[in-house]
Amino acid sequence: MKIDRNRVPSVRKRVLILANPTSGGFRLDTLSRLAAELRAKDVEVDTRFTRRAGEIAETCADTALAVDVLVVAGGDGSVNEALTGFLSRSTPPPLAVVPFGTANVLANELKLPGKPDEIVHNVSPRLKRRLGKFAYVAAALHTAFRAKSPRLEVDDGHTVHQCRLAIVTNGSCYGGPFIVCPDADATEPGLYLVMLRSDDPLSLAWFGFNLLTSRIYKLKSARITRADTIKISSPEPAPVQIDGDPFGSTPLSIQSSDLSVPVLVP
Repeated sequence: MKIDRNRVPSVRKRVLILANPTSGGFRLDTLSRLAAELRAKDVEVDTRFTRRAGEIAETCADTALAVDVLVVAGGDGSVNEALTGFLSRSTPPPLAVVPFGTANVLANELKLPGKPDEIVHNVSPRLKRRLGKFAYVAAALHTAFRAKSPRLEVDDGHTVHQCRLAIVTNGSCYGGPFIVCPDADATEPGLYLVMLRSDDPLSLAWFGFNLLTSRIYKLKSARITRADTIKISSPEPAPVQIDGDPFGSTPLSIQSSDLSVPVLVP
């Protein structure tokens, strides 16, 4: 991901705001104020509210979409949709983010201003709205007292690891501002693999506490390694999530990409 800290909309620029009204913390007044300020600078602004999942990805993939800046107002899932859509375009427009949503990992990674796989599967949308980012820890404790998850076999291209939970990231944050991998950088290529070896009640409760205090990378039961290609399998299907949303089950293969998207930040 390439960051341009100096590029800002100028006279007669065209800006499209794609807003997910179901995101946690959604504020219509914030969008109205943003649109008004842009129009005051003689910027052409179009605001569209999504009505279904996948709409942002489809819009961003449309090569006929002619805008100078595309703004996504939503959570990490909405941003992920935009990036997925951009994959089919050779020259996507710069992306700007208005961080709504529950966790806003990207917003925390880029320090944007803003007025684990099975664990996230157990976070219901209702719980996320009521508890916000702490729902991830509540789900971890709930998971601790359920049947054990399948043991995962994780191949990082050099070593095959056995673990109970795996997080693949190219950023340092997880679930919002909580640090899981301090060496990772979302603006640089490459992946990091964070593994939890045990999922007994004590280990998962300790995982939840260390998630809140951003000390997971210091856990003796955790292992962190860097890789470009990661393959994850299990004796029986284990749930997978991307940016807090369910994404099928194992097996899966994850590969680092050299593709980048320009992101506008203050």
